[in-house]
Amino acid sequence: MGRKPKDAGLSIDEMVGCYRAGETCLAIAAAGGVSRSVVHNRLRRAGVELRWGGEARRYERLDLPLGRIIERYRAGETTTAIGRSLGVSDEVVRRRLIKAGVERRRSGVAKGGQPP
Repeated sequence: MGRKPKDAGLSIDEMVGCYRAGETCLAIAAAGGVSRSVVHNRLRRAGVELRWGGEARRYERLDLPLGRIIERYRAGETTTAIGRSLGVSDEVVRRRLIKAGVERRRSGVAKGGQPP
């Protein structure tokens, strides 16, 4: 007897759309409330050709509002909170901030030097 598939907050069509728009399996998993491997397996079963390693890094989302990300980060929001609200991982937000030359806070420290 097989296991019942875990419910995801996203349909397979939504997962495929996000992935083809450049999202990573990890970011889709975070948005859907499932593991990266669940997303990976569902995409593979749907016949999606998956990206690997360095190739995946070239597919950063270009539609993310960089100015608004920087503004929110400088106002004290965490990369995790910003990423969740945009449906991407905190790593995507972090890379965008680094690429834009934004000075980063120490991990776990909100604006003003206080823990969040």
